[in-house]
Amino acid sequence: MNSNKSFIFRHIFLLILLTLTAHSHSQQISATDLDALLHLTYTLTDVKPGDYFSTWNFTSPENMCTSFNGVTCSIINNEYRVTSLFLGTGLSDSPGLAGTISDSIYNLTELTQLILYPGIVTGFIPQEIGSKCNKLRVLSLTNNRLTGSIPESLSGLQNLHTLDLSHNRLTGPIPPSLQKMKVMVLAFNRLAGKIPDFSSESEVMHLDLRNNMFSGTLPENMPLSVRYLSLSSNGLWGPVNSIRSENLVYLDLSMNKFSGPVPVGFFKGSLSSMYLQRNNFSGEILLPSTSAGFEPYGPGNGT
Repeated sequence: MNSNKSFIFRHIFLLILLTLTAHSHSQQISATDLDALLHLTYTLTDVKPGDYFSTWNFTSPENMCTSFNGVTCSIINNEYRVTSLFLGTGLSDSPGLAGTISDSIYNLTELTQLILYPGIVTGFIPQEIGSKCNKLRVLSLTNNRLTGSIPESLSGLQNLHTLDLSHNRLTGPIPPSLQKMKVMVLAFNRLAGKIPDFSSESEVMHLDLRNNMFSGTLPENMPLSVRYLSLSSNGLWGPVNSIRSENLVYLDLSMNKFSGPVPVGFFKGSLSSMYLQRNNFSGEILLPSTSAGFEPYGPGNGT
């Protein structure tokens, strides 16, 4: 009888030991991801000491998925991989991070979200981020001091639905194939060139390109899906009849050089906010009438 009890106790002890071992193993983060996070700390630092990186303790890597600020992991192929990375606290009283974004970010190949909160991070956006981190769904690097061009590699991200690079110092054109996402915010940069044509398959719903240096006329095909469209404070000219107004709720074309008549369609859809000031529109603005047809509403010059 005693031998049976001893066997049972040994068996239970062995099960507990195996469970604890398995749990310890499951908490281990990928060595590749661990190295990538470590290298990020070589090029990024807290503006306010102890504000964000204070929890990044590399002496106990088994806990980093739960203890590192801004790091979220998922189990992929029996090991923990970093799937979301929020760089900075995001708190209103935090000055954010300084430094540059290391190319080690490429090794976080399971990333679906990369968020850089407002700070004073400088340098280029890693140029191959779109080809190396090809599972990205959200990329937000807003309110920093990033320079250089928008990486062409972002055009290859099939799952990217939100891109926010606003309030930086980016230059150059918009890559012509960068139109697969639903939210694209590039406002307050130094981007230039023409706005690229949108394919009939574009699903962009929120397009914010204000306060840049875009010039030329609008493309022949603007996205039908767009609900929020801001092109304010650029150097755009010509007619605006390529803008599809069926789904528009917000439209800001102010402070450009647009000309010609204001399309009647702007007043027939679901628009609740529209800004057209400081352009060169001409002709009469026709508003829908309660009777048949439309009635004129004042001169359109200088709208």
